[in-house]
Amino acid sequence: TSLFIGIGAMSFAFVCQHNSFIIFRSLKVQSLENWKKVAHISIAFALLLSVSLALIGIFSFYPNIHGDLLNNFPSDNILISVARSLLAITMIFTYPMELFVSRHCLLS
Repeated sequence: TSLFIGIGAMSFAFVCQHNSFIIFRSLKVQSLENWKKVAHISIAFALLLSVSLALIGIFSFYPNIHGDLLNNFPSDNILISVARSLLAITMIFTYPMELFVSRHCLLS
């Protein structure tokens, strides 16, 4: 219900924040310039992907568009059910990844 939707949204909103320390430490040259390049390329790629999916959703389902793109498809569609299942699995495995990052930061 709405509680699980909220937890999922918060998990995905903050998952990259903790990983930034590990990503910075994995750079061959740990400098501010290299970090800016990685951050800008990552944000640009995420923006491009988000805008592309948004435009595909708008052009495919206008004027009856739901906030969640998967809700625009019929519930008995097998491929969409697989996509929903994969999204749920991704959300479930977000929590253990957060624990990995926390453990890594505490032990290093």
